[in-house]
Amino acid sequence: MDMEEHFRQMVTRHGGLIRGLCVGYSGGDMERCRDLVQEVTTGMWLRFTRREARMPRAAQAAWVYWQTRHFISLALRRWKTGSMVTGALPETAEEECAEEALAMELAGDLTGRERQLFDLLRQGFRNEEIADTMGVSMATAKRIRAGMVESMRRRAEALGYKTAKKNGRDEKK
Repeated sequence: MDMEEHFRQMVTRHGGLIRGLCVGYSGGDMERCRDLVQEVTTGMWLRFTRREARMPRAAQAAWVYWQTRHFISLALRRWKTGSMVTGALPETAEEECAEEALAMELAGDLTGRERQLFDLLRQGFRNEEIADTMGVSMATAKRIRAGMVESMRRRAEALGYKTAKKNGRDEKK
C-alpha cells in the first residue's frame, strides 16, 4: 500500500476527531470549519512520513489529535492577524522545520530506549501511555526520560548551545 493510501485510510478512520475539533474551534461557522479541515489535512499530509504510515492505530489517533490541534492553532493565529490564505503553508514553516531539525540533531546520541521514548513524546503520548507502550513501569519511564534529557543537554552543549541547570532541572538560557 502506498503512502497516499495509508494517509487516506488514517484520515477516514479519524475524520470524526478532525471534524469535531474543527467544528469546536470554528464556533459552528461551517465555512470556517471547512477551511480548518482543509488546513489540517494539508498540513498533516505535508508532515506524513513512512514512520507515521507504520504507526499502530492507537498511536495514529494521538498523532492526528496533536497535528489537528497544531494546524488549527496556526490557522486561527493567521486569521486573527488577517494573513489567512486557505490552503497555504504556515508562515512559520521554516521556523518549524528548523526546530524539527534541531530536535532531531539533539536526539542523535540517544540510546534505543531513549529514542523510543523521544518518538512517543513527539507523537503526543502521555506518561502512562509511554510506560504501557514501552512495557516498563512509570518509574523506569521517568528514569529513561531523565537520561534522554541529559543526553540531549550534553549534545546541545557539544553543538555550542548554552544550557544551565537550575534546581536540578535543565533550562535554556
